[in-house]
Parts: sequence; structure tokens; C-alpha cells
Amino acid sequence: MFRKALSIALLAAGPMAANAQDIYILEYPIAFGTGDLGDFIDEPSFRGFIFGYRRMVDSNRAIGMDIGWSTFFEKRDFDTYVDGTAAISGVQYRYTNVFTASFQVDHVFRDGEDIRPFIGIGAGTSYARRTLDMGLYRLEKDPWQFLMQPEAGVALYMSGGNALILSANYYWGMKTKQLEGQSFLALGIAYAFGN
Repeated sequence: MFRKALSIALLAAGPMAANAQDIYILEYPIAFGTGDLGDFIDEPSFRGFIFGYRRMVDSNRAIGMDIGWSTFFEKRDFDTYVDGTAAISGVQYRYTNVFTASFQVDHVFRDGEDIRPFIGIGAGTSYARRTLDMGLYRLEKDPWQFLMQPEAGVALYMSGGNALILSANYYWGMKTKQLEGQSFLALGIAYAFGN
């Protein structure tokens, strides 16, 4: 289903790509699990990427989309995992892969300056694949969740209109019947280019 959502999002963005005010963003995030995800895996994620696209509607507003992936991992030498009324103990390998897709609206401050702060909000979906390996046992959950994505950052413009972006995004996953909301904070550094 994620592949279908990704294909639809890319097709929808295609006709906008010919506009002269297009911005493409390649971002590397460092993510920290919060809530249920943070309880399941204490370690930060250094593995992931985000591809973003923005179209400037006017000098201060942009619309677009973000598509990303972050993977979290932790080995616990001995721990007990509780799932409903069952509890299992032992050496555990915990993984969570979170794929996100959201439509974004940003407000950019200080148009025309070399340093431009911005804030934004996004809404979309996330697919979280949680895996617990312990000996011969594997427990998996893989829900789709509604996603809200507030963001804030600053763009440092260079010659040629390209920019370096430092940002903070909070990916707020909503609870489903299968799993609590999988939420995390991502601090990112990105390279933005356009025409």
C-alpha cells in the first residue's frame, strides 16, 4: 500500500515540476523516538532519508510534500516484552521502520534574505513496521497511521539559489487498534535546489 501511495504522490507532483519556482529537498534526519516508539527503542536513528518538494505559491508561502524513511534499532541483552496478556523474556533485537508521506504547507520569513526562517505543518500517513526478534520467536506489527507533521527551521541561501536547511520535524502518528501512535522527533540537515 505504501508503494501505491508513493506512486500517487509522485504522479500528483509531476505536473507541478515544470514551474519556475520549484524547490527539491534531499534531507538526512537524525530521529529520536517519543511516546510508545521511544519506550520500545531507546536508541536514536541515524539511518534514514527524506525527499521533499515545495512550490512557492508567493514570496512567503510554499506547498508541497515530504516522503521519508527512518529505521530504529536496539539490542537488549535481557528484557521482558509485554503484548496484551502475554510476556516473553530474553535477549531481544528490536526494529521499527517508519515510512512517511505528507502534504506540507510552509510559511517563509524574510523573503530575499540569505537566512530565511520558516515554519510549516503537514498531514498524511505513516507505515510503521515494528519487529521484535527473540530466539526462535518473531513478533511483528505493521499498521498504517494518520500523521501530523509540524516543522520549523532555517534556510541558509548560497549563490545560485541553492540552500542548506537545518530543521526540526515532529512526526506525530495517531493510535490505531493494532498499535499506539508511532511518533518521533527528527533533526535534519538538507540540501535544497531548484530552478
